[in-house]
Amino acid sequence: MAKDRLSGKLAVILHADIVGSTALVQQDKELAHERTLVSFRRLGDIIKKYHGQVLELRGDALLASFDRAADAVLAALSFQSDQIGFNEKIQDDVRPGIRVGISIGEVIIADNTVTGAGVVQAQRVEQLADRGGVCVTAALQEALSRHLPLELENLGDKSLKGFDHPVRVFKVRLVKGQSIPAPQQHSQLQRSPNTLKLAIGILFLVLIISGGITYWMQTQEPSTEQASVNQMAFTLPDKPSLVVLPFDNISADKEQEYFADGITDDLLTGLSKLPELFLISRNTSFTYKNKPTKIREIAEELGVRYVMEGSVRRAGNTVRINVQLIDALSGGHVWAEKYDGDMSDIFKLQDEVVAKIVYSLDQNIILQRTAPETDIPEAYDLLLQGLKHSYLIEPDSLVNAIAYFKQAINLDPNYYRAHAHLADTYSWIVESEWQSELNMTRAQVNELLRKHLSIALEKPTSTASRVAAWLAVRARNYDVALEETEKAIALDPNDPYNFNMKAHILYRTGFAKQAEQNALRAIRLNPKSSGTHYRQLGHALFQQERFDEAVDAYQRSISLDPDYKWHYLDLSAAYGQLGELQKAKAALAKFEEYRTQWAPDGLTIRIVSGWGTFWDLSYRDRYLEGLRKAGMPEY
Repeated sequence: MAKDRLSGKLAVILHADIVGSTALVQQDKELAHERTLVSFRRLGDIIKKYHGQVLELRGDALLASFDRAADAVLAALSFQSDQIGFNEKIQDDVRPGIRVGISIGEVIIADNTVTGAGVVQAQRVEQLADRGGVCVTAALQEALSRHLPLELENLGDKSLKGFDHPVRVFKVRLVKGQSIPAPQQHSQLQRSPNTLKLAIGILFLVLIISGGITYWMQTQEPSTEQASVNQMAFTLPDKPSLVVLPFDNISADKEQEYFADGITDDLLTGLSKLPELFLISRNTSFTYKNKPTKIREIAEELGVRYVMEGSVRRAGNTVRINVQLIDALSGGHVWAEKYDGDMSDIFKLQDEVVAKIVYSLDQNIILQRTAPETDIPEAYDLLLQGLKHSYLIEPDSLVNAIAYFKQAINLDPNYYRAHAHLADTYSWIVESEWQSELNMTRAQVNELLRKHLSIALEKPTSTASRVAAWLAVRARNYDVALEETEKAIALDPNDPYNFNMKAHILYRTGFAKQAEQNALRAIRLNPKSSGTHYRQLGHALFQQERFDEAVDAYQRSISLDPDYKWHYLDLSAAYGQLGELQKAKAALAKFEEYRTQWAPDGLTIRIVSGWGTFWDLSYRDRYLEGLRKAGMPEY
């Protein structure tokens, strides 16, 4: 079966993968690659012998197609039996163990890359197999002849990522004492086109007779339901709109999860810089991590047309990125492609993926090529590990993040992005008053923050400019803060935290309507994450004396971030202005539960009135009046 003729057709798909490839490479890289290649060559020979076709050899994985289920299963068992003898002859520990998954489904060839529901499902099923084992789907099991000497162990219904319904999986073994049937003669299978049609007809007849056709439609392919514009939670933007879902880590080493997340982050960063696109933020897209992904629902929840998903495989220094772009409105694939390279090419690979996405969405967008952020792959790897910890915003995690960022800078002192993230992490330490976790004073942390920010601003990033804006706000230098925020937005027009910062500055300086617009922009880009955007919206509405709407915004901020104490103080002031005094008092009491020790005798109107938050005096007076009504004492 020619590869181009296979596209869009149903086929029996075999996916084989090396178990523990990273550990093998770490023992002896060259020997591991050599024995992997030899193993896959032997597997390829057996596949051809059983009338199959090798579609791709993906480093430490192999993909093949067959016309008959029996051929695929017998080829896999024949190879696994042969591999036992192969490994027994090896005197050292570099013994490639292979697992196999087999499915029936559609195969799509796009840009010389093989993808499709059958391919994805075979890969997922393969990951359920033991070393040296073979697993198949229920549809494949139904298509096997009962006269074959096989034992099929029902592993039950398994939830596979990318599939809406559980898929029943079977472990296949040869009956003890039996031998593997030899391949049927080629002439028996392909005497004429009518014979091939008959064989395919029989396959589907078996599925229909067993009642499996309904099961097939439910379990054999990812959701292709079309999203409805009318069902979208937000108005669809007038530009290409996209969410990038967290990429799967399909490396044998599960500890590479941070690397897959980092690749996702950097693709998001590359796309986020383009004002011609509308891109959902990382914080929202990562809420779908490790959850069944129903494309239609995601598109409708976020109000986007396109959904991108993929996987990352890393073995030693070798990296493979698989990407597919889905048009949620049509339910079809726009394209799918794989990108291979090593760590020294990682930024080039990312640029290629971004360029392909952008070209697919709008051919008129012109990309500006930039130099790699570092020439040292190890420094980049350390940065990704630091980011994994920094996103958690917890004392221990921020301490770990700082250690990784410092190591990256030690390897490359001119790694400006690492300096920016280190400064950002120090800003969280200062904001949260966690300096004791570093055994440092607040002044010492501030000094380090400014040192690394100064270096980061030599080659500004959105992160560096936003931290500079934050420092200016703390110094009540709002003109500089607004200027730095505008720089951050220009560098990354799809980062919700840039618009959040702008809203914060505008409400403080009396521009409530503009603050409202920027807070809404932040929420649109980050609808399922941090409550800080709704808090800024609440402030803007409060300042406009739209107290009932402010209450709604503060309640949303609490639902998204219930442990942030200041939400409750804001809610108390808003309820006070509405005259709902019972609710105002309850919110104030809730705030007192979270209050830290800096006001041991409780907050008073006099203390709050001295806060620098209230640059606009009319806003301060309205806020204080709400707290008075809630029962806060004057002194």
